[in-house]
Amino acid sequence: MNLLSINRIKSFCAVIACVLLLTSCGEDDVATSQGQQVLEAIEGTWSFSTDNIPADAGITDPSITVSSSVGTGTAGFVPDATSGLDSYISGGSFSVSEDGTVSNASIVAATGAKLDITGVTVTASLEQLVISFSTSQASSRVDGIGTWTITIDLTR
Repeated sequence: MNLLSINRIKSFCAVIACVLLLTSCGEDDVATSQGQQVLEAIEGTWSFSTDNIPADAGITDPSITVSSSVGTGTAGFVPDATSGLDSYISGGSFSVSEDGTVSNASIVAATGAKLDITGVTVTASLEQLVISFSTSQASSRVDGIGTWTITIDLTR
Protein backbone atom coordinates (compact mmCIF):
# COMPACT_ATOMS: atom_id res chain seq x y z
CA MET A 1 0.00 0.00 0.00
CA ASN A 2 1.34 3.36 -0.83
CA LEU A 3 1.22 6.55 1.23
CA LEU A 4 -1.55 8.09 -0.93
CA SER A 5 -3.90 5.16 -0.23
CA ILE A 6 -3.29 5.37 3.52
CA ASN A 7 -4.08 9.10 3.53
CA ARG A 8 -7.31 8.45 1.59
CA ILE A 9 -8.35 5.80 4.11
CA LYS A 10 -7.60 8.17 7.01
CA SER A 11 -9.61 10.97 5.36
CA PHE A 12 -12.52 8.62 4.67
CA CYS A 13 -12.54 7.45 8.31
CA ALA A 14 -12.44 11.06 9.53
CA VAL A 15 -15.44 11.96 7.36
CA ILE A 16 -17.39 8.91 8.58
CA ALA A 17 -16.59 9.80 12.22
CA CYS A 18 -17.84 13.37 11.70
CA VAL A 19 -21.05 12.18 10.06
CA LEU A 20 -21.72 9.73 12.89
CA LEU A 21 -21.04 12.40 15.49
CA LEU A 22 -23.38 14.92 13.85
CA THR A 23 -26.22 12.45 13.31
CA SER A 24 -26.09 11.26 16.91
CA CYS A 25 -26.75 14.82 18.17
CA GLY A 26 -30.43 15.24 17.38
CA GLU A 27 -32.75 17.97 18.68
CA ASP A 28 -34.00 15.63 21.40
CA ASP A 29 -30.55 15.66 22.95
CA VAL A 30 -30.48 19.43 23.42
CA ALA A 31 -31.38 20.44 26.96
CA THR A 32 -33.90 23.26 27.25
CA SER A 33 -33.63 25.83 29.98
CA GLN A 34 -36.30 26.52 32.59
CA GLY A 35 -37.03 29.80 30.81
CA GLN A 36 -37.55 28.09 27.46
CA GLN A 37 -39.89 25.57 29.06
CA VAL A 38 -41.93 28.36 30.70
CA LEU A 39 -42.20 30.29 27.43
CA GLU A 40 -43.44 27.17 25.66
CA ALA A 41 -45.92 26.35 28.46
CA ILE A 42 -47.61 29.78 28.50
CA GLU A 43 -48.37 29.97 24.78
CA GLY A 44 -52.03 29.73 23.85
CA THR A 45 -55.44 31.22 24.54
CA TRP A 46 -56.38 30.97 28.19
CA SER A 47 -59.52 31.59 30.23
CA PHE A 48 -59.30 32.95 33.76
CA SER A 49 -61.52 33.55 36.75
CA THR A 50 -62.95 37.01 37.42
CA ASP A 51 -62.68 36.47 41.20
CA ASN A 52 -59.69 38.80 41.60
CA ILE A 53 -60.63 41.72 39.39
CA PRO A 54 -62.83 44.71 40.26
CA ALA A 55 -66.47 43.59 40.52
CA ASP A 56 -67.76 46.45 38.38
CA ALA A 57 -65.42 45.69 35.45
CA GLY A 58 -68.10 43.78 33.54
CA ILE A 59 -65.77 41.10 32.19
CA THR A 60 -68.07 38.48 30.62
CA ASP A 61 -65.90 35.83 29.00
CA PRO A 62 -62.41 36.37 30.38
CA SER A 63 -59.61 35.15 28.15
CA ILE A 64 -56.25 36.29 26.84
CA THR A 65 -53.94 34.99 24.16
CA VAL A 66 -50.26 34.63 25.07
CA SER A 67 -47.51 34.33 22.49
CA SER A 68 -43.81 33.94 23.13
CA SER A 69 -40.46 33.92 21.43
CA VAL A 70 -38.03 31.43 22.90
CA GLY A 71 -35.24 32.96 20.81
CA THR A 72 -35.58 36.39 22.42
CA GLY A 73 -36.95 35.26 25.80
CA THR A 74 -40.01 37.49 25.53
CA ALA A 75 -43.75 37.00 25.74
CA GLY A 76 -46.75 39.14 25.00
CA PHE A 77 -50.45 38.92 25.71
CA VAL A 78 -53.61 40.47 24.34
CA PRO A 79 -57.15 40.26 25.69
CA ASP A 80 -59.83 38.46 23.72
CA ALA A 81 -61.91 41.08 21.89
CA THR A 82 -65.21 39.68 23.16
CA SER A 83 -64.31 39.45 26.85
CA GLY A 84 -64.65 43.07 27.90
CA LEU A 85 -61.06 43.09 29.18
CA ASP A 86 -60.07 44.85 25.97
CA SER A 87 -61.85 48.01 27.13
CA TYR A 88 -59.29 48.23 29.97
CA ILE A 89 -56.01 46.95 28.50
CA SER A 90 -54.74 46.52 24.98
CA GLY A 91 -52.03 44.05 25.96
CA GLY A 92 -48.75 43.59 27.73
CA SER A 93 -45.34 42.00 27.60
CA PHE A 94 -42.59 40.57 29.77
CA SER A 95 -39.21 38.84 29.55
CA VAL A 96 -38.25 35.41 30.85
CA SER A 97 -34.59 34.65 31.58
CA GLU A 98 -32.89 31.29 31.07
CA ASP A 99 -33.55 30.37 34.73
CA GLY A 100 -37.26 31.26 34.41
CA THR A 101 -37.13 34.63 36.19
CA VAL A 102 -39.69 37.12 34.86
CA SER A 103 -38.75 40.79 34.38
CA ASN A 104 -39.67 43.91 32.40
CA ALA A 105 -43.42 43.40 32.81
CA SER A 106 -45.60 46.07 31.27
CA ILE A 107 -49.25 46.58 30.38
CA VAL A 108 -50.70 49.17 28.03
CA ALA A 109 -54.08 50.72 28.80
CA ALA A 110 -56.64 50.41 26.03
CA THR A 111 -57.11 53.46 23.85
CA GLY A 112 -59.68 55.69 25.49
CA ALA A 113 -59.71 53.64 28.70
CA LYS A 114 -59.08 56.72 30.87
CA LEU A 115 -57.04 54.63 33.30
CA ASP A 116 -53.56 54.78 34.75
CA ILE A 117 -51.95 51.36 35.14
CA THR A 118 -49.30 50.86 37.83
CA GLY A 119 -47.66 48.11 39.84
CA VAL A 120 -47.45 45.57 37.02
CA THR A 121 -46.04 42.19 38.06
CA VAL A 122 -45.97 38.91 36.20
CA THR A 123 -44.96 35.53 37.55
CA ALA A 124 -44.73 32.49 35.35
CA SER A 125 -44.00 28.84 35.92
CA LEU A 126 -44.79 25.59 34.18
CA GLU A 127 -48.07 25.41 36.13
CA GLN A 128 -49.33 28.99 36.40
CA LEU A 129 -49.19 32.46 34.87
CA VAL A 130 -50.17 35.37 37.14
CA ILE A 131 -50.55 38.92 35.85
CA SER A 132 -51.22 41.61 38.49
CA PHE A 133 -51.67 45.34 38.16
CA SER A 134 -53.53 48.28 39.65
CA THR A 135 -55.72 50.78 37.89
CA SER A 136 -56.57 54.30 38.97
CA GLN A 137 -58.80 56.92 37.47
CA ALA A 138 -57.05 59.09 34.91
CA SER A 139 -60.15 61.01 33.82
CA SER A 140 -63.89 60.41 34.20
CA ARG A 141 -63.91 56.61 34.25
CA VAL A 142 -65.28 55.12 37.46
CA ASP A 143 -65.50 51.37 36.71
CA GLY A 144 -62.64 48.87 36.84
CA ILE A 145 -60.65 50.88 39.37
CA GLY A 146 -58.57 48.80 41.76
CA THR A 147 -56.30 45.79 41.85
CA TRP A 148 -56.48 43.17 39.13
CA THR A 149 -55.00 39.68 39.38
CA ILE A 150 -55.35 37.42 36.38
CA THR A 151 -54.40 33.86 37.33
CA ILE A 152 -54.15 31.26 34.59
CA ASP A 153 -53.86 27.57 35.38
CA LEU A 154 -51.51 26.12 32.74
CA THR A 155 -52.14 22.52 33.78
CA ARG A 156 -55.61 22.34 32.22
